Amino acid sequence: MLWTGALYHASGQWFRRVGNDYFAPYLQLGSLVKDESRNISLKTMDKTELIRLVKGLQAENHVLVSQSLLLTELERQNRELRKMVNLPSMPKWKSVPAEIILRDPAQWLYSFTVSRGSSSGIRKGCAVFTIDSNGTPLLLGQVFAVSRHSAGVLSIYNKDLHLAGRLNISRATGLINSTIRSAAEHYLMINYLPRDLQYTSEEEVFTGGFERNVPPGLKIGNLVGVDKEMNRFSNQLYVNGWIKPAADFNDLRFVYIAVPDESALHSDERM
Repeated sequence: MLWTGALYHASGQWFRRVGNDYFAPYLQLGSLVKDESRNISLKTMDKTELIRLVKGLQAENHVLVSQSLLLTELERQNRELRKMVNLPSMPKWKSVPAEIILRDPAQWLYSFTVSRGSSSGIRKGCAVFTIDSNGTPLLLGQVFAVSRHSAGVLSIYNKDLHLAGRLNISRATGLINSTIRSAAEHYLMINYLPRDLQYTSEEEVFTGGFERNVPPGLKIGNLVGVDKEMNRFSNQLYVNGWIKPAADFNDLRFVYIAVPDESALHSDERM
């Protein structure tokens, strides 16, 4: 029985292979005839008909490209919204979701407008942030102008934004108040770091909660270096450092705005 089964299996494979090789030309005959007839019909068309056909195919191609771009954008937005589901809770703060509705290409990294305003409790100075795939809140900037249904935001790249940043290892606090550019990427400058501390490359920088409308613990970025003066006779008390921002400003659509929870503040005051 085993030999019979093995012989049947081997012969079955041989017959299928031979059958496929034998019938393959006949199976392809239909498509060949169809292609040939299509070529003959194209040869019989005059120049005007061919131009009309080409324009129709180009228009159809433009539609398909537009649909492909739309699907790509929808997929990107879906990924961003799924990522925002991991938003961690922040005691004494409410996170108001918003969409970026206006962004000037000439000021791409420095400012933008969001779809929430005073009707949603937004006020001047509120922190604007996003989150990464791990749910870590990443600071984007602060609200500088508010209308009823929209708000203007200064990003952390903007030199007019003055914000305190706290390093998580050295525990030093500095002031982010200007930017510098390199040929490869953008950095933030953090000033007034104490000179006598030891700084670690890549240590994280967070908001310290010193500003009224900015909650503590929003990640600003990672320290990439300091211009520490090694001369022992120098009277310089502070050094400057450079931060690589944690948020990707080139791929933003949806954000959160941190608004103080008035009910939690009032309850603390009563206590």
